[in-house]
Amino acid sequence: MREKDELEDFIINGKLTIKELYELAKEEGFENNTLYFIGKEKGEHFSNVYSDNVITFGRGWAKNTVILKFDYEIQKHMDACPG
Repeated sequence: MREKDELEDFIINGKLTIKELYELAKEEGFENNTLYFIGKEKGEHFSNVYSDNVITFGRGWAKNTVILKFDYEIQKHMDACPG
């Protein structure tokens, strides 16, 4: 069993295969949920990229890789915490 953070999210901190992602999702009962992307620039405290809109999914440039492309929106943060 993988370690979880205070929000009960799995801690990955590295590469993740599609099979591993599916197994984790199935274990938690959300394998049929929409996948939402939240990105954070290195060194920044808050996330600023949000998306649930996948454009393409297919083979990557190197063997044993896949690429998932998605649209995203950069959001400016206010003084209040998002929630």
